[in-house]
Amino acid sequence: MKTINEILLIFCFLSPLNSIAQNNSLQLGDGVITVCKGACITINQKSSDGITRNNGLICSDGETNRIAWSTNNSTGTYIIPFGTADGDYLPLAFEKTSGGTPASVDAGIIVSTYHTLNNNQPFPSNSNGYFSSVTNINNSSGSDNSAYMVDRFWVVCFNNYSTNPAITLTLAYDANGVINDLNSLTGTSLAAQYWNGSAWDTQLRGAADAADNNVNNITGINFSAPWVLVNKISPLPVDLINFNADCSGDKVILKWATASETNSDYFTVERSPDMNEWNTVDQIPSAGNSNEIRYYSVIDSQTENNNYYRLKQTDYDGSSVTYNPISLNCKEEESLAFGNIQQLSADLMSVEFGGVAGEKYSVEMYDVAGRLISDTEGEIIQGTNHVSLSTESMGKAIYLVVLTSLNNRITKKVVMGN
Repeated sequence: MKTINEILLIFCFLSPLNSIAQNNSLQLGDGVITVCKGACITINQKSSDGITRNNGLICSDGETNRIAWSTNNSTGTYIIPFGTADGDYLPLAFEKTSGGTPASVDAGIIVSTYHTLNNNQPFPSNSNGYFSSVTNINNSSGSDNSAYMVDRFWVVCFNNYSTNPAITLTLAYDANGVINDLNSLTGTSLAAQYWNGSAWDTQLRGAADAADNNVNNITGINFSAPWVLVNKISPLPVDLINFNADCSGDKVILKWATASETNSDYFTVERSPDMNEWNTVDQIPSAGNSNEIRYYSVIDSQTENNNYYRLKQTDYDGSSVTYNPISLNCKEEESLAFGNIQQLSADLMSVEFGGVAGEKYSVEMYDVAGRLISDTEGEIIQGTNHVSLSTESMGKAIYLVVLTSLNNRITKKVVMGN
């Protein structure tokens, strides 16, 4: 066991990946270990007691200034006491929930962290070969997202495993330093994202703990990647593909689809006659987190007037996004229309039609000379209407069938007769 009690102990190596080996544990009293110039401190102990501290810190502040903990196939919660030169404590914790399959006795987790400029430069450059270099910090719409990111990167890699273990991460940031990481963001709004090799994965992970300046419970991690903390509403938590409304009889069917969702709690569909006062049609749960296309629909039975509809998505933390409204008038969609017209017998013809339920109608048949042959009237019902016209003594000829309702009149030519 080695105890560090000095105020400052610096490990700087001219060649990368040189190491300080601790065959037992590293115990920090009140000292600060500053790791620089590509040094790597290796903890050769599987136990989570491999590093302990009083008030001591390890200052990495560089992608290649690393801590390598040879956890092998052990499980448990491991805490690396990262900190800053001015004494702020930024622990990185990983809970190994599975041991993985080590390929050698030094199999373990390699981590580093460093503060960046406000534009989040420099990016992690894959200097250890475990992941693809970060090339941008764009959000899902392709815009620079640096204004919505904590000014710090964390790099977490798996070393010498044939099957990587699963870990749950906690990433702490500097909220109190002279030059802190928060970039004017609010700690309660933060979530974690990782670089998937070509872009930042759209799924936001973890739970914000503003009191302890961290995002924790970042689950399901068994891959090497750089990590960032971002404002969870940028990029938007839902990538909406479309939002449509269609008339179906006396109802409106509203449908939409999403390409991806992140921390999405539920959707609300709202209706308005004038885009001023909005009423809820329905509220349904969303997928939460998804990278697959998801389809949703709700039905609105109140279709008497020209209606506007809009879709609102609400996140788990209560933040929401409201999308542009669409309009629909089912009265127009249900205007008069002929269906089938066919001769049932020598003296009977069937006429099918549709229209606005409740309106009065008349159906008349004329010959080409304008003489009325047959007629009937009634009240339109919802759906397909069927009426019969007497066609006694009709010769084979062209006839006109006239359908009239309150505000519409349509005519159709038919060939009927024996």
